[in-house]
Formats: sequence, C-alpha cells, structure tokens
Amino acid sequence: MTGQGKSRFARWSIRPGRKRLNSWAIFRRGESVPETLERYRCLQRISVMKSTLFLFMAATVLLLGMTACAPVGIIASPNQSAADQRTIALPYALPPTTSFVDGALAVGKELGYQVGGVSRTKNEVLFTRQSNFGLGVLIGKADATTVRIRLDASRRAIDIAVNMTGNFNTANQTAADKIIADFAASLKKQFAA
Repeated sequence: MTGQGKSRFARWSIRPGRKRLNSWAIFRRGESVPETLERYRCLQRISVMKSTLFLFMAATVLLLGMTACAPVGIIASPNQSAADQRTIALPYALPPTTSFVDGALAVGKELGYQVGGVSRTKNEVLFTRQSNFGLGVLIGKADATTVRIRLDASRRAIDIAVNMTGNFNTANQTAADKIIADFAASLKKQFAA
C-alpha cells in the first residue's frame, strides 16, 4: 500500500515508476470524484498535446528533409529548351461548318494536355503541360511544354508549334519531335477522315 487511510482506493493509487494507468489507479486518498476526473482530463490533454507536438515535429523534419533536395536538383541539372514547328497538309479544305477548335480541343485533351487558350476567330488553340509539383519539391525537377495548333487561312493546313523548357534532359529535340508527331497523327485522324 502507498499509505494509510480509510479510502478504499488508497491501495490502487499511482506509484512512482508505474507504466500505465487503469481505471482505479487515478484515485488519490482524500480526493473527491470531481477533483479526480479533472486531474484525469488534464493528464489526457497533456498526453494529446505531447502526441500532437511529436507529429508536428516529425512532419516538419520530413518536410525540411524533402525540400532540401530541390536546390541540389536545380543546381545539378541546368535548364534546357527546345522548339519545333511543323505544318501538316490536309487532303481537302475544311468546310466552314466544321469546328476546327472543338476537334483540336478533343485531340489535346486526349493526349493529356491542359487548355491554355482558345481563339475561335483565329482558329487557334494553345495547350500546356507542366511537371508534377511533388517532383519539383522533392528533387527540383521542372519542365513545361506549350503546344500551339492553328488552322491556316486557306483551311488546308494545320500549323503545330512546340516550345519546351526543363531540366534533367526533359526538354530536348527528340522530345519535341515526338510531341509534334503525336499531335500530327491525332489531328490527321480527327480531320482527314
């Protein structure tokens, strides 16, 4: 027993070095039930605050560790850029009733690009694609692609222009040629049929 007294819970009171609390161990000799419950709630709040503080510190250390890699990636791999332009001829002039912009939007979305701008009067569509933000934070990878598709005034040819910038060898002439080839094949399939 931890002390003498007439409280029937005195033998269950908290002892130094005890690892866990059970439901009877929170009572102290001579303490009323409301006082005991208040002390127990206080212990619970302290426990929650310690857990929250630990999680906050762990998240901070993890975030700092991840963002420390981004400058290394940016320094290790300098930015590059590439550009390419191609005109594809259509077998016939598109009729004025055919909506070039709607067909071009369908092609760009099918290839995974976001719409950057649309001009129905100029028959021009601008698509963009940027790298994953998470990779940018983790390793400093950054790349952006812009594709401009325009129907010429005679409605017999489509101009495709690509501009790319990025690091880690993501913006090179081979990648620009592949984007042009993908768009050219999809646009021919869309409008030449």
